[in-house]
Amino acid sequence: MLCQDHDQLCCSNCAFVNHRQCTNVTIISETIKNFSTGLKQLEEKIQAIVTDLKKFERNREAGIHSVEESYNARLQEVSDARQRINAALNDIEKNTLTELDEMKTTLQSSMKKDVEKCNKLNDELKQLGDAVQDLGGKNKAELEFIASKKSLSKVQESEEFLNKKTVVIGLSFSFEPNTDIEQYLSKQVGLGKILLADPINVFSCVQTNEYDVSLSSDSHHTTQYITGICVFDNDTIIIADYNLKKLKLVDQHYKVISHLDVPLSVGGMCRISTNKVAVTVCEDTTNGIQLCFINNGQLLKGNQLQLQEECTGIAHHAGTLFVTSRKTLYLYNLSGELLQKIYEDTTSNYRDDEEDDEEDEEDEDEDFIEMPPLRTTPPGQKKRKSNSHADHDKLDLQKRFTQLDLSQCEAKFKQALKDYIDQGVSKDSASLNAGDSELHEFSQLLESTADGLRRELDKFIRNIDTLHELLRVGDRKHSTLDSKLKLTGSGLPSLLEQMSRVRTMVLTIQTEAHDAIQLTAIPSEYEFLDSHVSEKEFVAGVVAGPFLKSKYLPYIPLSKFEVKQIKHGGKVMSKITLNVDLQTGKYSVLQVAGKHIPEHSSFDHDRILHLIKSTKDKCNLDVILDGKMKQTYSFADPHARENFCLQIRQMKNMHSTEAEIDQISLFVGTWNMGNAAMNNCFSTWLKCMGSGASRDRVLGVIPHDVYVVGTQQSSTSEKDWVSRLKAGLKACVLIDMELVEVCSLWGIRLAILCKPEHKAHITRVQRSSVRTGIANALGNKGAVAISFYFNGTSFCFINTHLTSGDEKCNRRNQNFRDIVKNLTLNLGQKHLSLFDITSQFQHVFWLGDLNYPIEEDIKMILRKVHEKDIGFLMERDQLRKQQKHKTSFSGFQEAEVTFLPTYRLERNVPGNKYAWKQVKTTGVRINAPSYCDRVLWKSYPGTFVENVAYGCSDAILSSDHRPVFSSFNVGISSEFIQTLQSLSEMAPVTIVFTTVEAQVKTCCKQYFQLSFYSSCLPDMFRSQPNTSFKENKIGFFTVPVWLKTNLPEMRPLFADQSYLEDQHILIAVIAQDAADESYGECVVSLRGMFSEEHKDFEYLLYHQGEEVGRISGKFHVRTVGKQNNTRTMHRNYSLIAFDTEYQYEDP
Repeated sequence: MLCQDHDQLCCSNCAFVNHRQCTNVTIISETIKNFSTGLKQLEEKIQAIVTDLKKFERNREAGIHSVEESYNARLQEVSDARQRINAALNDIEKNTLTELDEMKTTLQSSMKKDVEKCNKLNDELKQLGDAVQDLGGKNKAELEFIASKKSLSKVQESEEFLNKKTVVIGLSFSFEPNTDIEQYLSKQVGLGKILLADPINVFSCVQTNEYDVSLSSDSHHTTQYITGICVFDNDTIIIADYNLKKLKLVDQHYKVISHLDVPLSVGGMCRISTNKVAVTVCEDTTNGIQLCFINNGQLLKGNQLQLQEECTGIAHHAGTLFVTSRKTLYLYNLSGELLQKIYEDTTSNYRDDEEDDEEDEEDEDEDFIEMPPLRTTPPGQKKRKSNSHADHDKLDLQKRFTQLDLSQCEAKFKQALKDYIDQGVSKDSASLNAGDSELHEFSQLLESTADGLRRELDKFIRNIDTLHELLRVGDRKHSTLDSKLKLTGSGLPSLLEQMSRVRTMVLTIQTEAHDAIQLTAIPSEYEFLDSHVSEKEFVAGVVAGPFLKSKYLPYIPLSKFEVKQIKHGGKVMSKITLNVDLQTGKYSVLQVAGKHIPEHSSFDHDRILHLIKSTKDKCNLDVILDGKMKQTYSFADPHARENFCLQIRQMKNMHSTEAEIDQISLFVGTWNMGNAAMNNCFSTWLKCMGSGASRDRVLGVIPHDVYVVGTQQSSTSEKDWVSRLKAGLKACVLIDMELVEVCSLWGIRLAILCKPEHKAHITRVQRSSVRTGIANALGNKGAVAISFYFNGTSFCFINTHLTSGDEKCNRRNQNFRDIVKNLTLNLGQKHLSLFDITSQFQHVFWLGDLNYPIEEDIKMILRKVHEKDIGFLMERDQLRKQQKHKTSFSGFQEAEVTFLPTYRLERNVPGNKYAWKQVKTTGVRINAPSYCDRVLWKSYPGTFVENVAYGCSDAILSSDHRPVFSSFNVGISSEFIQTLQSLSEMAPVTIVFTTVEAQVKTCCKQYFQLSFYSSCLPDMFRSQPNTSFKENKIGFFTVPVWLKTNLPEMRPLFADQSYLEDQHILIAVIAQDAADESYGECVVSLRGMFSEEHKDFEYLLYHQGEEVGRISGKFHVRTVGKQNNTRTMHRNYSLIAFDTEYQYEDP
C-alpha cells in the first residue's frame, strides 16, 4: 500500500495503525497504473549520490588524518614549550650559580692578595732583619744609614697595610630565593591554550556567467587581461585591465558606467576605503601605486605614490599597504613610505632578465599572456614626491612634534628640532622635487645633535693616543693608529666611521699594553741586598736596574719555590725556599727560620749535575750537586716541579761556557688570518700566552732561539707580511731577528727567523711548495715547506691549508699524501729518493689549518664546548681518528690539547663565541666548532725534543680562527771534525746486523732487499735478497727474513762514540727486481747500541706518510780494541732524568 499523504510505503497493519486518518491510502496495483518509474534516471541519481558519499567519506578520513597530524604537531609544540621553560630555568640557575661563583672568587681573590701581601712583607722584613744583623758591629755608616731607611720604610708600609685591613672571623653566603617565579608557576593551569583553528572550506563553482565589459574605444588588436577586481557596498565593481592600461567602473548589471585611462600598465588592486582603491602600476623603470576613488558614479584619479621597488600585488590592512614583487613582500604606509621589508624568497627559481639570456628557455603557448617582467631601478635614478605629499608629511610631523615629551632634552636641541619642523621639512621636500636625494636640513639637525658625542670622541682618541705613546716599545712608531683617526673631520659619515673604529682602537691598546707591561717588571730595591753583591753594584742596581744593562737581555724575575726537604728514609725535615736566579746563574736555598744564609747555600749553575724525578711521587725531586751531594725536595705539585727543572736547565743553557750549542728553544705558530690585516700587536701569540698549556711565566721573558711562523689566507703581500712579522717580533722580544727564509703559495706563508748569533749555524736552506687546490692546480689550498740544518741536526717545517668540509675527509688524507710525495721530489735529497720527506729529516714539524672537524651533532658539540669538556671533543676529533686508523699523519705526535676549538669564532668578539651558523643564498651552512689549527711533529728515535707549551692566543680577534702557538726544546748534535789526533786514538768500529725480518704489504710473493743509508757511512749499502720467509699471506702481506750472511757489515767514516751515538741509519725495503721501488722505510737509532753482544730492535715501516708494516731484528755497534772518546760531551738537555734511568751512588 502507498500513503500518498506521507509518500510512504506501508503494509495493511501499518495502514491501520499509522495511516487510518489519511485520506489517500491506495493499493500499489492501483497506484502504478498512472505512475512512470523512470528507472534509468533513478539509477543515475543513485550513482551520483554514491559518488558524493564516497567523496564525503574520503574527506572525513582525510580530516581524521589531519586531526592526528595536528595533534602530533601540537604535542611537539607543547614539548618544545616545556623545553624552552626548562632552558629558561636552566639559564636562571646558571646565572645564579655564576653570581655565587663570582662572589666567591671576588672574596677569595681579595683575601689571597692579602695573604700574598703578608708573605711578601714578611719575607722582606726577614731579609732586612738579616741584613741589619749582618751589618751590626761593622763600621759601614753609609750602608747602615741605607739599611735603616729601608727598614723604617718597610715597617711603615706594613703598619699602614695592617691599619687599613679589618679582621674578619668568618664569611658566609645567604640565598634569598625568588618566590615570584614559584608563585607565578603555581597559578598557571597549563602551558598554553588549545584552540580550534578555523577550518579551510572548499567552495565549489555551481554556475558561471560571462559578461562583456569592453568599450567601443578599446583596441580590437589588444587582448583584455584583467588583473584585479574590487567590489563595493552598492554592488559596483572596479576592474583593472593590464594590457589596455584601464580601470573600468561596472554597475550591478555589469555595464561599464565609467572608465579611467592609466598611462602605465596596471597590476594588483585592493580596496582601501568605502570609495577608494589602490592599484599597482609599472612601466619600464617606473613603479608605483595609483590611488583612485568613486564620486557620483564617476571613476576619478587620485595621488600616485612613487616606489623604488617593483610592485605586482597589493593588499590593505589597518592603514598600511602590503606590496609584493614576485619574490619580496614590503610594508608601506598610505603616503608611500617604505616601513619594512618583511620577507624575501631566496629559494625561488625565478631568474632575472640577464640570467634568462644565458640559458635557453622552453617555448610557451602562443595564447599565454606574460605578466610584466621584474624590473629594477637603474643606479642613480631617484623617485620624486609631490608637494601635496610633502605638505601632508609636514602637517603630520607638526602634530607629532606637539605630542613629544621634550622635558629631558637640552634647550639647544629643542630649538633646532622646532626650526626643522617649521622650515627644514619644506626645504628638504623642495630638494627632493628638484631631484636632490640628500636631506641637507635634516643632516644639519643630526650633526648638531651629535656635537657632544663628537667632542667626547675627540677627547677619547687623544687619550688613547697618549696611552700609545706611554706604552711605546723600542723604536715602534709614535702610534699604531691610522692618522685619519686623529682628525675627526666633519659630516655625519665621518662621525659614524669614527665610532666604528673606536672599538678596534680599544682592542688594539689592550694588546699593546701586554708588550709594555712585560717590560716594567724591574725588581724592588731589596732584591739587591744579597751577600755576594758589592756596595758599588748595590747602589748602581738601585739606580739603574738590570733591565737597562742591555737591550738584548730583558730583566728575568727571580723564581721562588716553596718546598719540603726530605732526608734519608723519607722523613720530612723542614720547609725551605729554593730560589732560581736565571739572570745571575745561581741557585740558592733559603731556610724559612730566617737565619742568615751561609755562603755554601748558594750554588753556581755549573755545580748542578742532575735533576732526578721520582716516578713514585710526582712531587719529589733529587738535586745532584758536584761531589755527588744529593738533596731531596718535595714540591707543592708536579707542575711546580716541572717548572723548577725547566728553569734550572735554561739557566745552565744560558750560562754555559761550552763552545757548541746542544739545545735550542723553538717557537712554532700557525694562524689562519681569514684575510684580516696583520698588525704589530701579537705578542701574546709569540710569547705563548693564552688558553691551554702556556709557557712558564719566567721562561716567557726569554726569547726563543728560532721562530717558525706559518699563516693561511693572508691578504697582504709577502714583503709586507715579513716586514710586519719582524716588527712585531722586535716589539715583543726587543731583538732584530734574522730572516732565514720565507716561502709563499698564494695566501699560505711560512717564515723562519732566528737570533742573530745563530744565523751562522744554519746551513743548507731549501724551500718548496705544493698545490692541492682544484685539480691540484690552484694554490688556495696546499703547502709551503722550508728545510735547513742547525749544526748537525736537520729540520723540515711544513705549513699547510687542507681541503675544508666535514664530508671531505678522504680528500684531506689525499692532500697529505700528495704533499708528502711532491715535497719528497722537490725538497728532499736526490740520492735519498727511496725515503719520503718525513724520513729524510731528523725533525719534521707539520703545522697549519688542517681543517679536520669534530664528528658529532652540532648541538652536542656546542654543549660540550660550553662545558669545556675537551676530552669529549678530542675523542671525536677527525684527525685523531685518522691517525688511529693509520690513514693519515701516521707517526706524527701532538701535545695534549687543553684549549677550546680555534674555529669558527666571531671576529673582534672577546671570549669563545662561535659563529657556527652561516646563512647563504643557497641555504644554511653549519660550521661546527673545530680544532682546525694544529701543530704536529715527527722526530727520529733517540733524539731530544720536548714540548713545553701548546695553546692558542685569546687576545688576537681579527680572524675567525685563533692563532695557535707551541714551544719546543730541541737537542742539537754537532758536526764531527776529524783530526790527526782523533784518527790515532780511534779503534775500528763496525755496525753489524745479525738478523732482520720485515712485514711488508704486497699482493704477491716476491724477494726483497734492504737498503741502508746514514750520514756517518761512506756510501749507501744494500743487502742480498732474502732467502726465506717467516710468513706469507698472498694478497695481504709477506714477511721476508735476512740472516747475517745476507746482510752487509758497515764501517762508519768516524769511530768517535759520542758522535755515533747521535747518528741514525735509514733502512728501506725494496723489491729485488725493482730497486727504485720502496715498500717501506724506517729510521734506526745507534744510541745505546755499542756492545759486544747484539741487541733487539723493532720499528714501524712508513711509506709516503702511511704506516705499511714493521721491521725487527738484532744488531750492535762492535768495537775492536779500546775505544777512546775524542770529545767529552756535556748535554744540557740530559740534565733531567727519571729515577728509573739514573742510579745514584753515595760518594
